[in-house]
Amino acid sequence: MEWRWTRTLSTAWCLGLACSSSKGTATQKPVPPGGSYRYEYTVQQSGTFFYHTHDHADRQQAFGLYGALLIEPRGSTEPRADLEYTIQLQEWLKRRWLTYPAMLMEGALPNFFTINGKAYPSTDVIRMKVGQTVKLRFIGTNNNFIHPMHVHGGPFEVVALDGVTLPPTARYLADTVNVGPGQRWDVIWKARRIGKWLVHCHIPHHTTNNNVEEKGGGGLTMIIDVAPGP
Repeated sequence: MEWRWTRTLSTAWCLGLACSSSKGTATQKPVPPGGSYRYEYTVQQSGTFFYHTHDHADRQQAFGLYGALLIEPRGSTEPRADLEYTIQLQEWLKRRWLTYPAMLMEGALPNFFTINGKAYPSTDVIRMKVGQTVKLRFIGTNNNFIHPMHVHGGPFEVVALDGVTLPPTARYLADTVNVGPGQRWDVIWKARRIGKWLVHCHIPHHTTNNNVEEKGGGGLTMIIDVAPGP
């Protein structure tokens, strides 16, 4: 298991000697079926991180052995929003009702794409009111592609990258960020007008389900539904 931090864990870490196997491999021994492993560490920073398998990661991570790790600050050091939503990306290959990991080097090109394990139109809907803000945490839990994630309805503010909060002078407005494997972006989007606003990858093939659109889209697509304010 790898924990995506920018600082070393002070109590137990599993990418070096503290958790390496007797064979001198780069990571800990795999947890066997039915087994368990306990991690203990002291949190040293806040931000958007994630963890994933480090054993046959090209297959195990592609099949979903990963998760978000969101660490809140003790004070008000991070930019706040009224709502938060975490977006974890993944690619899949489905053939004859069997699911395979997408592997570009093996010619296994994906034909399904998911946000938090769901493809549009089954993805979640974020419900907001005019004037509210939402912090979108994009996490590149995917294995292969860079996904240019785009939000309709006006620009957002980029406030953090790879778990590091940007100082106010370094923050900027955009409407698309390129989320590569392992990357994390925190952006804050404000609901300016009522309506249904899309969050989606800007590679058209990644917004289809096996090259087919359902209800106007597919894959890496979700909706922000904005109602009138109070």
